[in-house]
Amino acid sequence: KYSHATKIFMISRLIFEFAIDRGWMKDPNPARNSPLTKNQHKQKHNPHIAWNELPTFFEAFNQNPTNANEIVRGATKLLFLSCLRVGSLVGMRFDEVDYENGLINVPAKRMKSKEDLQVPLTPEIKKVIKQMKSFNGHQEYVFYSARGSKNEFMNPSSPNTLIKRLGYKGKLTAHGIRAIFLTAGHETLGFDKNIIRIQMGHAIGDPVERSYLHAKFWKPRIKIMNAWNKALLERGLEV
Repeated sequence: KYSHATKIFMISRLIFEFAIDRGWMKDPNPARNSPLTKNQHKQKHNPHIAWNELPTFFEAFNQNPTNANEIVRGATKLLFLSCLRVGSLVGMRFDEVDYENGLINVPAKRMKSKEDLQVPLTPEIKKVIKQMKSFNGHQEYVFYSARGSKNEFMNPSSPNTLIKRLGYKGKLTAHGIRAIFLTAGHETLGFDKNIIRIQMGHAIGDPVERSYLHAKFWKPRIKIMNAWNKALLERGLEV
């Protein structure tokens, strides 16, 4: 990543400065900024399709021309409905689904933020989980796969493979679904982008704000997810 490369370059410069100060090496500092040492890496974002392109995608997805595995298709549906990262989704266990409180608990160990996240349990999400239970109800994992990882859940690359086989290579990735959610959720559905980002597991505000503000904004998040799921069905997603 560009940010990682830049940090490594800065650390290297400090190490060389330390060595020069101690007389262990001579100037010039080989990591000093110059046109030749500047990081040339350009960050590439995950491709995503526009809101008005979703009906065409869902038409192909629903027809399933590649005869994709129903477990992979279920995971891809839930990626759209929940907008979780792939790594946070594929290891989901049935005991993380809390029907009493109407939510899915995603543990910190599967979150990039290293903090627990709760996903509102919409009727559409419930339906997909019920479908997966008909296949994997006797297993621990919602997306159990005998051909999966050593942990016995589906390979995280499987949804991306499915998307590519539908003809969307370079146009959409599983992670790109989150970009559709944030963009369309704000511009098309009219929700506060910060509440959407909280639902996505992003850290909002500076460290001082986060140390004082501990609100979960649960009610607006429920409203957002219900509206988002209904909008996906209107775009053509079949669950």
